[in-house]
Amino acid sequence: MDQKWQIQPRVFLSPGNIITVQISRGNSITLEVVGVLSPSGANPLFNSETSIFLPLGEAMAILNRTSYSELIVEAQSVNDVNNVVNLIGEIYGTQFSVISVQQLINTVSTITSGFSFLLISVASISLFVGAVGIMAIMLSRVYQKIREIGIMKTVGLTTRDILLVFLVESGIIGLIGGIVGVLVGLVGTSFIDLLSAITS
Repeated sequence: MDQKWQIQPRVFLSPGNIITVQISRGNSITLEVVGVLSPSGANPLFNSETSIFLPLGEAMAILNRTSYSELIVEAQSVNDVNNVVNLIGEIYGTQFSVISVQQLINTVSTITSGFSFLLISVASISLFVGAVGIMAIMLSRVYQKIREIGIMKTVGLTTRDILLVFLVESGIIGLIGGIVGVLVGLVGTSFIDLLSAITS
């Protein structure tokens, strides 16, 4: 007996299965699976792993359409992509909006570069604020320990030795703060991953 599925992500089908596809609310059709594509990886134009391919005539009738909303043109080689894009633009002018995979890649690269710059800027500001905070803490510590500094000098410690003591103290404070920050970041990312896994 054939089974029926409502198409959902992560549903595995095989030829001969009968599936029910919801076109719109209250409108669905029954189709028979005649073939399953092998995994093709990421595609910037469409996701073939979650798509259904139908004969053109049947698809137009099912969707009640008489025109196309999108066409995918494949060039014979990568070197011909720009020529094909220019040729389509010359023939059809502004009737169509032509987007090549290379344009999508360039757009993604631009967005990624901007995002990376933003992250670097935020990290730099955070580092500067942290350094200023440590400096303020150490200055207040120095003012609080003026008497102790005087005692250190009376027992024979040089200015360099006293400076080394405060540098070590500030280094320990920075190290502890860094470790706490890393732990908080790891816990936060793990929590976000857990929420994503639950909601997906």
